[in-house]
Amino acid sequence: MVFLWYPPKMQAETLLSLPDGLVITDFYFAEATLHLLIASVGPHALCPLCKSASEAQHSSYERTFRDVPCGNYAVQIHLTTRRFFCGKGTCPRQIFTERFAHFVLPRARISERFRQALRALSVVSAHEAGARLARLLHLPTSVTTVRRQLAALPLPVESHPTHIGIDDFAFRRGQTYGTVIVDLDSHHILDLLADRTTATVEAWLRRHPQVRVISRDRAGEYAQAATRGAPQAVQVADRFHLLVNAGDCLERFIHRHPALLQEAPAPALPSAAPVSRAERHIQEQRATQRAQRYQAIQELTQQGHSQQAIAQLLGIARGTVIAYQRAATAPASVSRERVRAIDAYLPFLRSQWEAGQQNTHVLWEAICAQGFRCSSHYLRRYLAQWRTEPGQKGRPPKAPIATPTTLPQPQRRLSPRRLRWICWKSPTGCTATEQAQLDACVQRCPDLLRMQQALLAFKDLIAQRDRSRLDSWLTEAEHSALPELMGFAGGIRRDYAAVAAALECPFSQGPVEGQVNRIKTVKRQLYGRAGLPILKRHLLCQAA
Repeated sequence: MVFLWYPPKMQAETLLSLPDGLVITDFYFAEATLHLLIASVGPHALCPLCKSASEAQHSSYERTFRDVPCGNYAVQIHLTTRRFFCGKGTCPRQIFTERFAHFVLPRARISERFRQALRALSVVSAHEAGARLARLLHLPTSVTTVRRQLAALPLPVESHPTHIGIDDFAFRRGQTYGTVIVDLDSHHILDLLADRTTATVEAWLRRHPQVRVISRDRAGEYAQAATRGAPQAVQVADRFHLLVNAGDCLERFIHRHPALLQEAPAPALPSAAPVSRAERHIQEQRATQRAQRYQAIQELTQQGHSQQAIAQLLGIARGTVIAYQRAATAPASVSRERVRAIDAYLPFLRSQWEAGQQNTHVLWEAICAQGFRCSSHYLRRYLAQWRTEPGQKGRPPKAPIATPTTLPQPQRRLSPRRLRWICWKSPTGCTATEQAQLDACVQRCPDLLRMQQALLAFKDLIAQRDRSRLDSWLTEAEHSALPELMGFAGGIRRDYAAVAAALECPFSQGPVEGQVNRIKTVKRQLYGRAGLPILKRHLLCQAA
């Protein structure tokens, strides 16, 4: 025999999680919205000032507000609320309205659980996206309401971290910057500061005397702020930034020796169209302008002008001034080779063209069989320049299509940045072409080999985190007679304690850089509304 047990009849108020004392008197549907008519039936109410109970009812009125959805329906509640006389003679309020503190606040147009849902959406998503998602979840609202709910959120209580990382982030790139402080133990953002000045960071560190380790990049302002605001803490320089500084040192050396690139192999493709007279004239004008600018910068530097002043006088970037100051001669223009879809097929096309096969459609079908993916119109426009070459007036006899050989790979033209990364590779990591380019550059400037060997030794020192080799490397670099290497070693000497700690401590800027990337993502989602108060609440409340 099977016994079936049925639960007792469940009240609708219990199903909808209404507070005690509220009953549903009626309901109806209108435009995908469930309207609930609710009345208060409690025997008494408490005065909000004196907290005395009163049963003397004065009157009633109806309140309308939104509630969380029920199924696929948005919910709107019509609550009949009562007014009472306060029976305590000393109370300044004679008439009061009953309160439902955990359900809906006085004069609110949304319930508290509706408000909590909007706050959760405002924290985990941007305002526009949060409003769209709320409508999909049957929580009708506006972007302004979502933004207002986020602004009303209290900031989490400050923790007491002992290991922190500091870095800057851009409110507006190149113009205004802030500072992010990250807990290296939990990888959570602790605070966002309005700027990246020494005084602001120092004030924050003074409010947190429990900090024992500060990870930072090589910025001098953060180093100075950490020294003043937290003298008890150990400063740790970031190992990745040390390698970036070493690469910048190598690139400065390359810029100072432009002869390294002047004779670098830059194989011209057989397809290259002849340079017109107008283009040649523009190239000559630009070369003249670079020479004049180089001369002006050198003269202003000898007169004692600062880099910023020279940049303002000439209307150029400060980085350009630095590059021209360090160069021995006027820097030459290094054009970037743009790889086109047709470049790999040009040797085959040229051989067929010179053999007499000049039918565009036949040539297009032949290279399509080899993997060409562009249209025949693209090939026809390109081959038009070949038809105007000398000796192409007549039509030579058509030649059969030959079987293509292995297609050559286009070679990249050497630039200072490209040479920097070739030198930065290990000897076993270079390709044959890169090794040939490097050997040619070393023949033109033997000091490049010394610079490369010194920086590769520093790279290995950082990778192995070998603290015992740091002093000997610094001594060798300081006696290398290479200005860029000596300057790099001098910078490490000035920040010696932090660099030595980077080789001994496990902390780094990795978690901080990850949070900076997260800040960039949130800023873009906020569509220009990422001011400091809103941005701080987004990030800190998510972590909480």
